[in-house]
Amino acid sequence: MPEVQSDIKVLVTPVVSTTDLSTLRKQVEDAFKTPINVKINAKSSASNIEGQIRTIQTKTVRAANAAMRQFNASEQLKKNFGDVERQATAYYKKFETNITRNASLSAKWADFLNRVKSPNFNTDSIKTYRRQLVELMNESRDANVEIEKTGQKLSRLFGQHLSTAVAMAAIHALRRVLQQTYQTVIELDKALVNLQVSSGKSRSELKSLMMQYSEFAKSLGTTTIAVTQAADTWLRQGYDLSEVETLITDSIHLSVLGKIDSEEATKALTSTMKGYGIAVQDASTIVDKFTTVDMNAATSAGDLATAMAECAVSAQLMGVDIDHLTGYLATVMETTQDGAESVGVFMKTMFARMANIKTGKLVDPEDQSDISDVERVLKNQNILLRDAQGNFRNFQEVLEETAQKWRELGEAGKTAEQSALAVAFGGTRNQEKFKVFMENYDTAIKYANIATDSTGNAAKKYEAYMDGIEARMNRLTATFEEFAQTILNSDVIKGGIDFLTNILNLLQQITAWSGNAGFGALTPLFGLGGGILGASGKGRLQQVGLAANMPLYALVATRNELAA
Repeated sequence: MPEVQSDIKVLVTPVVSTTDLSTLRKQVEDAFKTPINVKINAKSSASNIEGQIRTIQTKTVRAANAAMRQFNASEQLKKNFGDVERQATAYYKKFETNITRNASLSAKWADFLNRVKSPNFNTDSIKTYRRQLVELMNESRDANVEIEKTGQKLSRLFGQHLSTAVAMAAIHALRRVLQQTYQTVIELDKALVNLQVSSGKSRSELKSLMMQYSEFAKSLGTTTIAVTQAADTWLRQGYDLSEVETLITDSIHLSVLGKIDSEEATKALTSTMKGYGIAVQDASTIVDKFTTVDMNAATSAGDLATAMAECAVSAQLMGVDIDHLTGYLATVMETTQDGAESVGVFMKTMFARMANIKTGKLVDPEDQSDISDVERVLKNQNILLRDAQGNFRNFQEVLEETAQKWRELGEAGKTAEQSALAVAFGGTRNQEKFKVFMENYDTAIKYANIATDSTGNAAKKYEAYMDGIEARMNRLTATFEEFAQTILNSDVIKGGIDFLTNILNLLQQITAWSGNAGFGALTPLFGLGGGILGASGKGRLQQVGLAANMPLYALVATRNELAA
């Protein structure tokens, strides 16, 4: 407030008479619009005049402070009204499209914005304006003006550039679709070739089968390529096409529920089926066992399948059934958290050590160490590998007796004898895993019983998968693969590649011939060759011969774009 500050300067004017004092009082009163109640007596002494001056000074300072406070309050009030105006304007602009669609609401906003831009600072209350703004915003929310459509949001974000952005996105999407189509056709052709090799069928026969596999893939919530790879693996395992569709379902179920790829799932199922002599129509029971134990143990169906692939044949030969083997594997894996292959190899080694003793080959199959005293160590603990007739007993029963003996030794504190048993069964390298196996044998039997009562559980779990996003995305992929086979089959691509190969061979022959004939007459041909090489990224497109090779350029460019 500069005008007030300038008026205060009168206080420093020398006062030498009552006339000067009266003038001073009049100046202060005019400046602050405030009466200065000081009596001025012409007969006053100099000391009285000085006292009156000090009184005027004190009252002047008070008046100046009061005026300054009023000025500051006025400035703060203007700022507060400005804040309310900015908040109201920002809200209105953000949701203007939806507000203007509501006539009553639009009128209320127009009235409020007009009033808040030119408030009466003497009569209007900032609290009233703030309350009115909150009430108006709440009314707008109740009218759903804050629900912004996608198009409105994009328009707000990009403004006039939206149409350009949409066009560029569409072009990019189209290019990606073409690239994906090209890659899909290439991958499907590879799968078709593999299937042709494994089945011995002609290409024309398998093309229709590939279309069937696309439909089959959609019904399983997977991809055509995954189904084809599974079919190829089953065929290579010696099964025929009439059995493959059933087996594909089982391997896809195991692949999805066990979180392993379809080829690995197929190989694991094959090993288990052949190891235990399980028929094609019963293959689903293997998946039931793995997925049901998966739900109860801290291991996955995929790990169980991988581990069993290592030892199924050895286990069956030693008399261990699939349910008990599943329980054994699950227990050791969840306790040790070792890899599936490592646990599978441990079981295979244990079975192989006992098989070597049975056949009189007294060396460890893993490290070739001597195992001639194993049977003696076991006999010392009254664990017999042979019956009274000298025949080898069922190893599953032997393990049951060993687990009982293990508990007895543990209760008696005979850890040295337990260690001797662990080395006898597992060997030096695997003794720790055998100890874990024995310590948790009751859990292994529990899981074995769960595996026994698992019929139909895999199909129930798969229903949940089919209702999820992953299955829906895979069905979309399978549909796209079917579409790709229809609009751009591999014969078209192979024909284009062969055509380009012939053109380049021709150019190479012409180049070799030109070494003797000279270059003068070959300029147009080199122009054509330059166009081809330029399109394929090996040279610059020459103007000479451009019109002649445009269709070829377009074909080459399209192929390169798709392969990018």
